[in-house]
Amino acid sequence: MLRVLSVLFLLVLTLSALSDKEILKRANSFINASKKSDQFRAYNDFKHLYLRALINEDTTLKYSALVGIVKSGSKLHIDISHYKKELASIAQKNIKKERVFKAKSSLVSSKYQAVTSPRGVRNKIIVIDAGHGGKDPGAIGYKNYKEKVVVLQIAKRLKKILHARGYTVYMTRDSDKFIKLRNRTRFANKKNADLFISIHANAVDKKSAKKAYGLECYFLDKSRSSRAKRVSASENKADLKDMNFYGKESFLNTLNTHNIVAANKLAIDLQRSALGTLSKRFKNVKDAGVRSGPFWVLVGAQMPAVLVEVGFITHPREARRLVNSKYQDSMAIGFANGIERYFQNN
Repeated sequence: MLRVLSVLFLLVLTLSALSDKEILKRANSFINASKKSDQFRAYNDFKHLYLRALINEDTTLKYSALVGIVKSGSKLHIDISHYKKELASIAQKNIKKERVFKAKSSLVSSKYQAVTSPRGVRNKIIVIDAGHGGKDPGAIGYKNYKEKVVVLQIAKRLKKILHARGYTVYMTRDSDKFIKLRNRTRFANKKNADLFISIHANAVDKKSAKKAYGLECYFLDKSRSSRAKRVSASENKADLKDMNFYGKESFLNTLNTHNIVAANKLAIDLQRSALGTLSKRFKNVKDAGVRSGPFWVLVGAQMPAVLVEVGFITHPREARRLVNSKYQDSMAIGFANGIERYFQNN
């Protein structure tokens, strides 16, 4: 398993350097291979094509990707009913198939690789929580950028990508409105979610604004560092009543070993994948680490739950990136790949 995962990781790193024709040739050879691992690589390439088509609104590429997904997914016994329906819909619009599926070039490439396991993970439910909102702006950063705005934009992009990959996705908020902390995980519990991901942006005082930057992920546990205490205190202040509602005893009761371990694994996968994707297109992307902390927004979740700090909105360079659509896209793709890795390995 470790060897297969290493190969997939290397595949992700090299994908962006390959031309469309090279990916076409590779995908075509993989889909006709006898080994399941090669067929799975083909399926991943086709999923990349599909994501690029959605982002670029390229209907021809979209048709090509769907043909490949259906063909390779059938070989791997993956549930591709959703893609079959979409393929049939496109075909009815008289898209010229000869432009997208030829003998010597089966499909066009994309750098947005999915790492889906052929174990029926498409039935998973994910709840994305865009932090703060409404009367609570969250952190106010460089050039008065607001945390609540940035995280909602990233959350929407992540939802779009996950939905395109076949997951069922819900958002605690899809507009600028205030939601109590305790109601966020309560919403996830009602949806019987498999994962809960809360998206936030970090901040420090003006004195440290030019020094502190980087991406970090937290999972719910007793705070083990002064840094975790500082970050959690900042995020927890949104609704003091919720802290009183849960209380110390209730908080400790939620910390079961199973969820702590699972959330730790999820945080690691999200962190690694996001950093890997962002580093391909942007310089000086910093790994600020994976840590545990007492975040009240995660309390009460009956599934693995993590809080992602997408960067420091107070850092000049990082703040400009956080409001950049290309940076947001890359980050969302990285998170989506991390989620798929988590499901693949757990």
